[in-house]
Amino acid sequence: MKKLINLLRGYVELRATGAFPERLLNLCAQNRLQFWRLRWLDETSFTFRVALRDRKRLDGLAQRAMCDLDERGRYGASALAERLVEGRWGFLLGLGLCVLAVGFLSRFVLVVEVTGNERVPTAVILSQLQRAGGKFWDPVAEFSGSMAQGNPSGASLQVQLDRLAEGVSER
Repeated sequence: MKKLINLLRGYVELRATGAFPERLLNLCAQNRLQFWRLRWLDETSFTFRVALRDRKRLDGLAQRAMCDLDERGRYGASALAERLVEGRWGFLLGLGLCVLAVGFLSRFVLVVEVTGNERVPTAVILSQLQRAGGKFWDPVAEFSGSMAQGNPSGASLQVQLDRLAEGVSER
């Protein structure tokens, strides 16, 4: 569970090097800065992981402990979001506008083309579609509004679904 939380929050893997790197660990403990996956490389250096939000605080502690910190990598959801956004504001703006345009334009049927009809004239098919289209959405809107309001009428779900089916299939 902690691994999942750390991935969602984001973390950074660091290498600390200095004459007495254990001072950095003591300062982290005193300042309640959590770290994990500590691995000693030799007497003067080790690698460890810390939450991305604590990275700046750790820089100050490293200066006090006279240690150098080398970043080995950033991981997790927030680090991924930083990499995606970095230098791509135009792309993200365009993507957002495309999503809004698709959401808005999907509410409208722009062109209906009838092909393959041999017995029934195209005008009859189009007029039937127009009649059904106007009556189809009224019961759907009524049902979804009732559900969104928490069913203020108190009718059972089955009764409401029956009303919806009758309204949609009505000619």
